[in-house]
Amino acid sequence: MKTLIMSLLMVLPIFGEAPFEFEKNSEERKEMLKMLKPEVARQAGLKPEEVKLEGSLKVQGKWAFFVGKAVDAQSEPLKLEPYGKGDTCALYLDTKKGWAMVDWSIGYQDLIYSAWASTYRLNIELLGLPSYLNPQ
Repeated sequence: MKTLIMSLLMVLPIFGEAPFEFEKNSEERKEMLKMLKPEVARQAGLKPEEVKLEGSLKVQGKWAFFVGKAVDAQSEPLKLEPYGKGDTCALYLDTKKGWAMVDWSIGYQDLIYSAWASTYRLNIELLGLPSYLNPQ
């Protein structure tokens, strides 16, 4: 029964609500991206304060998704492995203690989206994928 309730709590809040963008200058957005910077910095061989993240941070229900580019202090794109790109994405969950970063991918390919959709049972509208790919 507990498993069923937890599954419903993860799935139910996302229906009926379209994803929306966090305001660019909001403290909440800044804190969420701050969680991702050490991971990008570690892979790039930089300090977290030398990394900037540019992109979209959308929320739908209890989930939030960042997709964008990692750049250095001079706004030059970082060339991150495994594909030599600065493409960066992260998935967040709104918990009782606030937003928590659940997963991330740096230098990724778009295949990560469908993997996250099925692994975390996400409504793929949040990830910007067509609805016919929705695993639910």
